[in-house]
Amino acid sequence: MITAKLALLKEWFRPASLGIYFDGEHTHLAEDNFHPGRRPARVFIAVSHGLLFFHNFKLPAQLGKKAIISAVRLEAQRLFTLLEKKTTAKLSCAVYRRKPGEVGIVFQERSFFQDIFDHLSPGLIPCGVVPAGVALLSFYYHQNQKLPPGLYYVKTDNTYEGIVIDEHGIKDIMPASPGTARAYLEEFSGEIFTFEGPAEKIIAEGARYLPALPANYFLSFEDFPLKPRPKLSLAFVLLCLLPLIFLTTGNLLQKKADDLETKIKEADQKIHSLKLSLAEIEAVEKRKEVYQKIEGTFKSWQNDKLDFLKILERITEILPEDTWVRRLEFRPPDEIRLWAEGKNALEVLELFADDPMFKEAKFLSNVTKNTRTGKEIFSIVMKIISKEDKE
Repeated sequence: MITAKLALLKEWFRPASLGIYFDGEHTHLAEDNFHPGRRPARVFIAVSHGLLFFHNFKLPAQLGKKAIISAVRLEAQRLFTLLEKKTTAKLSCAVYRRKPGEVGIVFQERSFFQDIFDHLSPGLIPCGVVPAGVALLSFYYHQNQKLPPGLYYVKTDNTYEGIVIDEHGIKDIMPASPGTARAYLEEFSGEIFTFEGPAEKIIAEGARYLPALPANYFLSFEDFPLKPRPKLSLAFVLLCLLPLIFLTTGNLLQKKADDLETKIKEADQKIHSLKLSLAEIEAVEKRKEVYQKIEGTFKSWQNDKLDFLKILERITEILPEDTWVRRLEFRPPDEIRLWAEGKNALEVLELFADDPMFKEAKFLSNVTKNTRTGKEIFSIVMKIISKEDKE
């Protein structure tokens, strides 16, 4: 049930209507001319008169609609029991007024129609079933936009399908068996309308146009009424658009979320760039501090009349050839720190301690040994003897 309703909803947005003529052995399909092969599609079914039961009987003219329906059901059940020997079958009936005080009925088991529906191809949604003669009226009306009184019929390979109308509506159903139908045609005194082309195709095409047939010429079974495409209403539009609204809202929210995520990523990139810039600034500031210290040291030495180049030359002269400097620092106002590697750290310390240019020479940390080279790794801190110290 839910699947069928969803298919109808889908068909509403991509409409396609098909017609079927069922003769008991074959299903003749009339595709939508504008949308051939489109599925899902609404399908309207015309059933051969040879597969249905027909009966005329008298009723009091003053009976109301409900009383007529009850009487029709009882009469149909009585006849079907006599003909088919089934007492519990559930029947579906269609009724029309032949004349005041007399009605005509068409009936068949409900399971018969349901079996037709169950054997439809996937994607076909049954939306009504009628006797084949009604489909003939629909075909003629679609072509001419009028229905003159008379007999409308076609002949198939096995049967006749026909119906009689006047200016008020349906008056009679033509017999289906060939012999009886030919006799009926000979005796009929009114205007007769027939159709050129394959009878099965004409009936199936007529079934396609059933929703446009005037109501007084329509004959449907009570359990399988016609379901034409509904008129557009605000409630229906809202119901149909509800999934689209949810989808659109979801897409808008997703787009806003994506935009927000993009902005957050851009902000993160800017923050990262600012952090890099800040780190560069901090590095520059640190280098500036170092340069200021060096500048301060140079100025201090200039004030003390110390020659920086001479100090470097003296350190180079003092260090033995087997000793090389890893790092050399000058710290204001007069301190020198030396990191080096050589064969004899104590000898180097004594050389600096005995030199007249330096004082207070001592190891800055413990002496260690490089196992790979066999040399000693050491650091020495000392001070430069200023002019005041010499005096």
